[in-house]
Amino acid sequence: MQKSKVQFSVVMPIYNVAPYLEKSILCILNQTYLDFELILVNDASTDSSLEICRKFEKEEKVKIIDCSKNQGVSTARNLGLQSAYGEYILFIDPDDSIDLNLLEIYDQAIEKYHPDLVIVGAKEEYMNQNGKIEYEKVIIPEKSKVYDSQESIYEEALFLEAKTLFGYPWNKCYRTKLLRKNGVAFKKVKMIEDIQFNLELLPYLKSMQTLSIAPYHYAIRPNASLTHQKLADYFELHTTRITLFIEEYERHMP
Repeated sequence: MQKSKVQFSVVMPIYNVAPYLEKSILCILNQTYLDFELILVNDASTDSSLEICRKFEKEEKVKIIDCSKNQGVSTARNLGLQSAYGEYILFIDPDDSIDLNLLEIYDQAIEKYHPDLVIVGAKEEYMNQNGKIEYEKVIIPEKSKVYDSQESIYEEALFLEAKTLFGYPWNKCYRTKLLRKNGVAFKKVKMIEDIQFNLELLPYLKSMQTLSIAPYHYAIRPNASLTHQKLADYFELHTTRITLFIEEYERHMP
């Protein structure tokens, strides 16, 4: 029997995040808004991440995709997108957390304005070696506003990127049909797969809403992610990121 549609699909790509995973899963399952599914994509973890996922497999809302071979975060997210039944889709990182009313916030925005994309802000939580928050930085869109012309969407995307809020997928709620109709998917590239995904979607957006709040908690841990490692091509990657954005903007906003 075919599964019925839900309002939201929450996709979580997972690879060796056992110390943080259960908290991330629970902050989704305990949402105040209930019409959602949670897709856990285990990308061949070698720690106990899969066992933690299995603890929740009896939950009606939970679907587990277990990959036999590690293929990277882009493939994991794409697998979640392919199997999603939600009208809208979210990509949540497995070592972060969200406020328990995030889906309710998204649903209220969608019910009122029906945007193709909703963007919120985030609390950057800087952790010490013991996993305690040493300090946090709140980054939010300047306004809570709906943008419904290509010019206004592109201009706001530039302002958001200046705050590092455009490139990430985890602070966004996407219309699933729009992604699938236009073949928008994550590419297997190091560090800039997120902004490539959002730039690929940008010309297809008919409406975009920003919310000047920070319900996403982005954990920044010492030596925990690719972003915080020393990379020989770090400058080149970020130059590419900026170049991609400028080229996309000039292509549609001459």
